[in-house]
Amino acid sequence: MTTSDTVPTSTPGLTGPEPVLTLKQRLRSTFGTLRPWKTMFNLHSLGHPHSYRECVSRLDTNLDYYRMNYTIMGVVVIIIHSLVWHPWSLFVYLVMVCAWFALYVLRREYLTYALLTNMTMSMVVSVVVGYVLVLIHGVLRKTEVLVVEEKKLE
Repeated sequence: MTTSDTVPTSTPGLTGPEPVLTLKQRLRSTFGTLRPWKTMFNLHSLGHPHSYRECVSRLDTNLDYYRMNYTIMGVVVIIIHSLVWHPWSLFVYLVMVCAWFALYVLRREYLTYALLTNMTMSMVVSVVVGYVLVLIHGVLRKTEVLVVEEKKLE
C-alpha cells in the first residue's frame, strides 16, 4: 500500500536511446525545417514593404518559414561576437550552454541557472545584434516568392 506522501528515491529522467529521439523531436517541433540558404539570401526576393500591415505580415511569415535558419544565424552571431571580444569567455559559455542543454533535455523538471561568468553584456549585445539581423531580413524578404520556392523544392 502506497501513500501520496512518499518521496521517490530517484529523479525521473530518460535513459537509453530515448534521450536522442526526444532531442530530435523537440528540435524539429521547436525550430522546424532548415530551408535552403540560397533561397533565403536571394537578392531578387528583397524589397521594401509598402505599409505597416505588410511589414508585420512579412515579418510573421518569414519568422515562421525561416525559423531554423534564423536560429543558426543567431548562434553564429553570438559565437563570432564572443570570439572577437572575449575568446576565453566563449569557451566557458559553450560549456555552460552544453551543460544546461543536456540537463534540460535529459531531465523533465524545469531548471533555473545563474550566469557564473561576467559576460552578461557580451551576451546581451550578441543577442540584440542577432535579433536586429533577423528583423531586417524578415521585413525585407518578400513572402510571395515563398510559395514559388516551396513548389520548386517539392
